[in-house]
Amino acid sequence: MNGRLKSRNVHSEIVFSLSPATNIAESFRKFGILDTTKDLLVVKVSVTPEITHESVAAHLGQNVEGTPVPFDDETLSTISDVAKIKKAYKLGALNTAPPNQPNGTHDAGMRRLELSVLGAIALRGAT
Repeated sequence: MNGRLKSRNVHSEIVFSLSPATNIAESFRKFGILDTTKDLLVVKVSVTPEITHESVAAHLGQNVEGTPVPFDDETLSTISDVAKIKKAYKLGALNTAPPNQPNGTHDAGMRRLELSVLGAIALRGAT
C-alpha cells in the first residue's frame, strides 16, 4: 500500500480490510453498523496517551445501548452467524459441522472456516 490508506482513516481501513470486496461502500454495507445491529466488535486505534481504554469504554457506554462482554473465543463463537460469514466470504460449499458433534468435528469445521476467511482477507489485500 506504500504506507497510504485506501479509506479516510485507520478505523474505516479496518472495516475495509475485513471485506473480501475491493469496494469501500460494499465493505461498510457488509461490516458497518445498522439500526438492527445486535452484536458489535469495537476496535479503537490511538497514538495519543489521552485516549485510554477507560475513556473509550466510557464513550461507548454513553453512546452504545448494550452490555460489554469479554473478547474471547467463547463469546465470538456465541455471537457468530456462520451462515452469514459463509455468505459474506462466498464459502457456502465449505463443510462446517454443527455444534455438539463428537470427536471435535465442530471445532475442526470452525477452524477450516476461520482459515478460509483469513485466506480470503489476505488474498484480497494482495491485490
